[in-house]
Amino acid sequence: MTCRLPLLILRSLGQRSRSQVKVTVTGNKPPPPPPPPPPPPPPQKPYSDNGCYYNL
Repeated sequence: MTCRLPLLILRSLGQRSRSQVKVTVTGNKPPPPPPPPPPPPPPQKPYSDNGCYYNL
């Protein structure tokens, strides 16, 4: 079982910043509605059972 949580977080952050860059570059269109807030993170643990580190 692979840990995809950090990848998902990084991917969502990258998409969000990319969309913000597009908005600032175009400038003549009204900004799109803000994206929905991300789901709450799992309870913070030093590490999970399979040895994947969550404290980023």
